[in-house]
Amino acid sequence: MSTVNIDPLQKETIAAIATPYGKGAIAMIRISGPDAFLIVSGLFSPKDRFIKSETGKSIHGYIEDNGARIDEVLVLKFAAPKSYTGEDTVEISCHGGIYITTRLLEAVIQKGARPAGPGEFSLRAFLNGKMDLIQAEAIQELISAKSERAGRLAVRALMGDISKEIEQIKSELTDILAAIAVSIDYPEYDNEHSQREDMIRSLENIAGQISRLIKTYKKGSVYKNGIRIAIVGKPNVGKSTFLNAFIGKNRAIVTDIPGTTRDAIEEHLEIAGIPVTLIDTAGLRETENMIERLGQEKTREILKDADIVLLILDSNEGIYKEDEDILKEYSDKHVIIILNKIDVTEQEKIRSIEKGISHSHVLKASFLRAEGIKEVEEMICDIMEIDEEMDIGEKVISQARHKDMLSEALSAIQQSIKEIEAGIPMDIYEMFIKKAAVILGGLLGENVDEDVINKVFSQFCLGK
Repeated sequence: MSTVNIDPLQKETIAAIATPYGKGAIAMIRISGPDAFLIVSGLFSPKDRFIKSETGKSIHGYIEDNGARIDEVLVLKFAAPKSYTGEDTVEISCHGGIYITTRLLEAVIQKGARPAGPGEFSLRAFLNGKMDLIQAEAIQELISAKSERAGRLAVRALMGDISKEIEQIKSELTDILAAIAVSIDYPEYDNEHSQREDMIRSLENIAGQISRLIKTYKKGSVYKNGIRIAIVGKPNVGKSTFLNAFIGKNRAIVTDIPGTTRDAIEEHLEIAGIPVTLIDTAGLRETENMIERLGQEKTREILKDADIVLLILDSNEGIYKEDEDILKEYSDKHVIIILNKIDVTEQEKIRSIEKGISHSHVLKASFLRAEGIKEVEEMICDIMEIDEEMDIGEKVISQARHKDMLSEALSAIQQSIKEIEAGIPMDIYEMFIKKAAVILGGLLGENVDEDVINKVFSQFCLGK
């Protein structure tokens, strides 16, 4: 993993290509730091136009290096602190292409800038107080958003929706700590019993707020990362037919010959606005065929990473040992059992198989007739808690870091409540409340460990 310089006193000017590297109509070079204006004034022609230009307004001209014209450009300059990074910043829009962008960046570096590290522009914005750590993480989430829902969640976090709630909770804890400090210093003026009851109510309300945020993580993670669904079962039970019916096109080969699918076939689609990766896998059965066995090994690898397993059974044959092994081995996952081919199976046979399956998610279908497909989709949404309509005002977390730190803060608050109820002295339970406040501050980036900051920003792309 690359590292980034997190020294807040860093005075170097940095530069990077801020658009995708390669062919394109337009590319952009970003320069930030104390010498940004000086460096660009030494390259821009006519020089006076750049020097006299107003911040926030684009100017047209040329970039020249040692008398050689590199490109015709549009330039924007932003004076500190009114820029993305909080520093003097220049953005040069040039023609896209590997040669032009590389040559222009080289000219900027030769004039005194250094190449920016991953996420270093956003890092400087964070260090200069332009955003907190949650907002910084939201930038990366917005860039990598795979769906409209993921994008909308990232925008809310970037606008400070989550940060404001964390700030408000932290402020309430600070008020409680202030009241404790007064009580310790002036015990003669306090009604200890009444104060303890008020404090417990306040802490229970705070615990409720944090718990609600933690519970949104599963939904937020689904919005952000999407869902991986593995289609498994014995050969010839209808896995490939299901894939084709579900996506609405003939993607997988379907024959009556068992073992046709020997490699995984992936298809990407959306369910209720959530990105879904649907994977048709090789059928699991005893076989001497080396290629088929390799396909089955890959199936087991896919199952480990799947969020949902669709175990398909032939309703004429019922459940086999291989199917039962999957249910046992992957009992920690969401498994949906689908009885296929009900159109050619007697009802008594289907009822008998159903009685023999002790599982909460069982559906009946005929993939050949596209029957039961909608029910599968609805069950997927139910299991993953996907709402058809997204609540505009809902605050949702999607980062594991946020969930883990909120859980730590919640644990500290719950412990403080127990201590208060047990009649423990104030200076003891005060420590747990302080711990929760410090954790919430760390969530926002206050006094956070250097390794955490490095991990967050090193995941950013160059130029951001």
